[in-house]
Amino acid sequence: MGEKSVLKLRARRRIATKAAAAGVVSAGILFGAIPAAANLLAPVPVTYTCTGTSSELRFNIELVGPATNPAVNAGAVITWRINQPAAAPSLLAPSPIALTDRVVIDGQLILTGVPVGAAAVTRTATATHVPVASLTAQAPVPLPTILTTVTPTAAGTFTVKPGQFILKAVSSSGTQATWFTCTVETLTEADAAALAVVVGSASTTPSPSSTPTPTPSATSPTPRQTRTFTQTVTASQPNQVDNTPDGGIATGGGGEMGPDGRILVLTGTALILAAITGGLMLRSRRSSVRD
Repeated sequence: MGEKSVLKLRARRRIATKAAAAGVVSAGILFGAIPAAANLLAPVPVTYTCTGTSSELRFNIELVGPATNPAVNAGAVITWRINQPAAAPSLLAPSPIALTDRVVIDGQLILTGVPVGAAAVTRTATATHVPVASLTAQAPVPLPTILTTVTPTAAGTFTVKPGQFILKAVSSSGTQATWFTCTVETLTEADAAALAVVVGSASTTPSPSSTPTPTPSATSPTPRQTRTFTQTVTASQPNQVDNTPDGGIATGGGGEMGPDGRILVLTGTALILAAITGGLMLRSRRSSVRD
């Protein structure tokens, strides 16, 4: 009997361990693999042709809008990331980049939709990258992240599509050198990378009333005549008890009341002690049988 109990306990532990491991693996797949796959699918490759290069470049474009829907006449920040191609060729620096130099990018975004106007609008934004280490010539150029703020004037949905960008190098003395001018080669890829932003309606907050609250005027009280009455009250002697009762207090008890309550308490205590003793004896017998 003891061996069967041990075997059952071990089997239950194995089942619980396998169930916990399966739960951990499922949670990892749900909360780790799926978001990671979504992040990998976020960038969209867009083909560009850049001056000074002989081949087309497929940059990975990311357009990110605000976390919540912007309101009318409220600024919406648009983030534009231009990542180097995943495979060669890449955009290479024609000359070294020192720590005192800067990499500047001028990018154009095409905005369409009722919230930004009836016709398409081209928005140019500039971003600067400060290198943390010097780069040699023919090294991949670090591309700055572009941020621009769009203020919609009506409710609805507008789209943001990537356009051309110009990459320049600025020395510590302020001298600028245009390295590349890159234009979109495949328009369908740019359309696939477009971002849609939903604009909500403007909220109005009622202004508080400017009507002053009337202040109560202070008035002096009018004196009144007070009449005083004097009355003498004499306390009367309380009633006394004329008859004193004889005998003791009737409590309902007597010779036929039955056994004393202490006997019942002692009997119950004895029964409880007997039950405890019997339980301990049975437990010791079971332990000896298992051993």
